[in-house]
Amino acid sequence: MLERFARATLPGAGAEERALLADLLAQPDPLLAAWLLGDETPPQARLAALTARIRALCRLGAATAVF
Repeated sequence: MLERFARATLPGAGAEERALLADLLAQPDPLLAAWLLGDETPPQARLAALTARIRALCRLGAATAVF
């Protein structure tokens, strides 16, 4: 899920978007998993928007594996 997002967006991402992704990846794994799987929503609007983008991109793909 994260790899797919990184491959699709990082080549054209600016410093701000890269920093936002770094902030997301700095979260504890259980919390990150809950956010990415849609079980919980990040309290910070910018992280909530990013996790929604990641989930949306993965829904567009043909693969069935989550990670």
